Amino acid sequence: MNITAEITSTNIEAGQFIQSNTHGDYHFIPALITASINIDGISQDITFQTGHSYDYQDYSMPSNALSVYDDGSYDLFYEIDSHYDELEDQGAIDSINEGCETAFNAEEMQAIYEAITELSGDAQLLISEAEREAEEAMEKDNHIYVLVTTNERIELDDDVFEVRECEEREIKVFNSDEDADTFIESINVTDSFARVIDKEEATASCYRISGS
Repeated sequence: MNITAEITSTNIEAGQFIQSNTHGDYHFIPALITASINIDGISQDITFQTGHSYDYQDYSMPSNALSVYDDGSYDLFYEIDSHYDELEDQGAIDSINEGCETAFNAEEMQAIYEAITELSGDAQLLISEAEREAEEAMEKDNHIYVLVTTNERIELDDDVFEVRECEEREIKVFNSDEDADTFIESINVTDSFARVIDKEEATASCYRISGS
């Protein structure tokens, strides 16, 4: 059996900064990497994704470890990867062959698994590089981030008002402390409130970030 494999496309998004008080901060890299495995002249795609497992079993910490994508069908590569520790068991081999309508023996399935593992390793290097780039970009970031909390004044009765915080928040980005301070002063004389936050908090937040 002749097997060749190569990465054919990558979709690696900008890193999402994740903060953790217990396990340390890191950049999560949303990624979808597609490769092709050719077995005796017949090619079939395999897709790897990040975020299908969680570090420390913490659902707020999606993992950068790549996993073979499961589309819910009997996919040969997914089944072999999921049962890699059973590839010497004839019952497991028969089950994979039956579900995927193939006829590979144990040696052939092991060779396919090794091709999957090699591809996964090459793809994981791309994720590691994206992590390094995200860390370097944050380290070089000298912008000033201001979190704006919008409040509104509600009239409860004649000349009786209550200030209520709106759900919407926004982060403004400035190039200098002076510009940020001027903006904060203009906001804080209203019912709303603005304050400087560090770049880590800004990057990790779910709020919309916009220029000044």
